[in-house]
Amino acid sequence: MAAACVNYATRRALVTWDPRQTQLAAVLRAIAAVGYRAFPYDPARREALARRERRALLTRMAVALLAMMQVMMFAIPVYLADDGVAPEHRKLLEWASFVLTLPALFYSAAPFFTGGWRDVTHRRLGMDVPVVLGLSAAFAASAWSTFAGTGPVYYDSVTMFVALLLVARYVELAARQKAGDAIESIARQRPDTAERLARWPGGGDGETVPAATLSPGDVVLVRPGALVPADGAVLDGRSHVEEAMLTGESAPRPRAPGDALWAGAVNRDNALVMRVDAAGEDTRLAAILRLAERAAATRPAVVKSADRIAAVFVAALLALAAATAAFWWLHEPSRAFAVTFAVLAVSCPCALAL
Repeated sequence: MAAACVNYATRRALVTWDPRQTQLAAVLRAIAAVGYRAFPYDPARREALARRERRALLTRMAVALLAMMQVMMFAIPVYLADDGVAPEHRKLLEWASFVLTLPALFYSAAPFFTGGWRDVTHRRLGMDVPVVLGLSAAFAASAWSTFAGTGPVYYDSVTMFVALLLVARYVELAARQKAGDAIESIARQRPDTAERLARWPGGGDGETVPAATLSPGDVVLVRPGALVPADGAVLDGRSHVEEAMLTGESAPRPRAPGDALWAGAVNRDNALVMRVDAAGEDTRLAAILRLAERAAATRPAVVKSADRIAAVFVAALLALAAATAAFWWLHEPSRAFAVTFAVLAVSCPCALAL
């Protein structure tokens, strides 16, 4: 493989390789080996996958929020009761919380476990590792207390932790998909074909050619409702042209012979005959698209710094949690787990990742 570049906003990867040395199937297998699925680019498939991803995350978030609200409802009496809760009632509340935490942990939090396992199998410390450790430890200790009939439970903390993390991920996903859709919308404004007039002004029918094959000096007919296929100037006709994709102004502007036309603009009223000055990758629209893709693919310096710090931060966090557990186990074992879980939860590096 010669080079690879991933645009995180659009989820598109540009991979360059020598077909004499490797094949597309081998590239796809290599991507799958690191825990991701890749397909040859198809706009329809991309939109379908984006809708499926957003719907799945929204469902997981809804389940987690419902579980959090119900478990908190069961936990509040224990927190607020001055004279305590009767043992049989407390046991009922704990078992109900246990049942409601199961879908939040094993369904809603599944992406964290998948990401944590992928990080561990590839010998790296990602953001999901401390999340998984904290959730697993809290749930395991709570389940042990529930089955044993003694000890504190943390079901409310587990469900709230999952719900808040999923809300953050949903907000991040929505922003990323919005940025990706904006870039894709610019790409869709690039016309695929053009009607070239080879004998203008002598008459004759036009021929449909790929817009990318136009050359400076060609004469093109732009029919009403069609996209302007290249940058150039009006030779004949009068109409109104919408240039919202280029200028942000949705109001159509009049165009007459001698006025400029830009690729991606929409001809609204009458047919125009234009002279091509720039086509394909030389148009202003193509330059805007390249800038947008470069901006989306370029990672800010603060993000690069966060990625470099992340692995060290997670390792230090796990070491601190282990030291905390050892200290409290020697001095006050009854508080060892609660303090260790607090370290993992409060020091969770999710904010650093975002």
